[in-house]
Amino acid sequence: MNNTVFAGAAKIGFTKVGYPLVTLKVTKDQLEIDAPFYGNVVFLPKDIVSIELIPALFRKSIKITHIHKDMPSMLIYWSLEESSESIVRKINEIGLMEQIEHAITDDNRKARQRAFDENRRFKKRGRISKI
Repeated sequence: MNNTVFAGAAKIGFTKVGYPLVTLKVTKDQLEIDAPFYGNVVFLPKDIVSIELIPALFRKSIKITHIHKDMPSMLIYWSLEESSESIVRKINEIGLMEQIEHAITDDNRKARQRAFDENRRFKKRGRISKI
């Protein structure tokens, strides 16, 4: 399995983009989000801090914590066709999560730590469950 494409919706910053206008494409070397108003944004493994599940009332969403300069830090994605657990499982199978772990460098370590600390404050409020 080289890549997978999902159609869904997202909350990017304070903007909600409805289903099926957001496309999430995952390969071993990158994660792409194509959304109206933001265009096609490519996240390399060095840009991604974590990919985690957020429980919600009717569905779970995926929170992508990142340090990409062209996207607001709040990035939450969900699909109506596929469960969030299944999407995260496929991301693991493709090998992107392993690439993310290997991409930590001195250059992005401080930015990743800031994003991680912000994410930890979000977790303390009981909103994220790690897979």
